[in-house]
Amino acid sequence: PPGVLKRFTVHHLRRAAPNADVTVAEKVRLPFSAGRGVQPYGDGFILDSDDPILQSLTDSEKLALRPFVNGEALMSGVPSGRIVIDVGRYQDEESLFNGMPTLAQHLKSTVKPVRDAITSQVHERRYWAFWDKREELFREVDQLDRFIVLAGDTRVPVFLFREDHHSLLSHKVVVIASDSAPVMGALSSTVHTAWFEQMRTGRGTTSNYVVSRCLRTFPFPDLDSLNLRKAAEAFLITRGEALSKAVSPTKLYNLIDDPAATLREVERLREAQVNLDASVVASYGWSGLDLSYGYFELAGVRRFTCDPSQRDEIRRRLLNENHRLSAAADAAEPRSAINRRPARGVSNGTEPLFS
Repeated sequence: PPGVLKRFTVHHLRRAAPNADVTVAEKVRLPFSAGRGVQPYGDGFILDSDDPILQSLTDSEKLALRPFVNGEALMSGVPSGRIVIDVGRYQDEESLFNGMPTLAQHLKSTVKPVRDAITSQVHERRYWAFWDKREELFREVDQLDRFIVLAGDTRVPVFLFREDHHSLLSHKVVVIASDSAPVMGALSSTVHTAWFEQMRTGRGTTSNYVVSRCLRTFPFPDLDSLNLRKAAEAFLITRGEALSKAVSPTKLYNLIDDPAATLREVERLREAQVNLDASVVASYGWSGLDLSYGYFELAGVRRFTCDPSQRDEIRRRLLNENHRLSAAADAAEPRSAINRRPARGVSNGTEPLFS
């Protein structure tokens, strides 16, 4: 259920902190569920909005169609132009063909051969049902008026609130079952972006936001902080106003990162970002960290952000906080020796984390 804290196993940073005894980052407790969206697995599930098959569907079959949303659609503000077939409620093939004859025949001819070729790690034996449904995650999401989403393939993460529960969010979208402004504020801060900069996977300007690495290792600040809530709400209002002018998140953040962009809404959003970051830093109880901003390289692109040396310092403090929370959790609920082992490929401590 929402709000239940979840305990996760050991995960590792790609590098070890210099002059530090710790070489791994622990997965910490999160006050919400999170994961990737749905993976249908089979191209036949996805139809173009002008596919001829749509003209031959019954009214009941049309009800089984859902708009398909991927990361590109989230960030561009432009619908993907595709529709997904959702008939997973049928438990047997006979009832599927009786209720959805045209869609059933389509899936049998396009998806079943793909599924039949799989000999291991079978997630779902009904070829007409989605491969990864994320049922528990979306049960929690459905209880919320709004929830947090993110394009999983991203150079720098941009978290957005979403209210649409009908569209199908693809596995290229990260879904977070939280409607909390402070959670959104912490994730939208330079503090979390600095953590992502280290924990992201991929190479060059191509990177991925992997929930197990980037989110479940991130030590959140005090989410009950009134100042954090106020700053997060102000940031969301200001960003909403700027989005109404820029049309899409991609266009808006390109403007934010462009020093030549002097639109009033963009300048106000930069100020709101600075205020949000200051409130997040304060909610950790950190002192001596007065962030200075400019246009610096971050994850391979120029961004409006704080100085790189300060991002290094943020990561050092986050790693310390990560281990403090992990130690407190161990003291309250000791784990077995096997759970204490670092994940495969953990650094031996010879490679610097924040170079």
